[in-house]
Amino acid sequence: MAGDAGRGQSVIVWAIAEGRSVAAAVDRYLTGSTNLPAPVGPTDRPLAA
Repeated sequence: MAGDAGRGQSVIVWAIAEGRSVAAAVDRYLTGSTNLPAPVGPTDRPLAA
């Protein structure tokens, strides 16, 4: 996977965080607000190793 080269072993952690952010965005879109956490933003970058 190409993403592994940029994010290394943290790819799983980022996938979970991005999935939670998507769930919060969908909830916000459908209901107008959300109480779900959105741990990462669409332009966030992983920390440098």
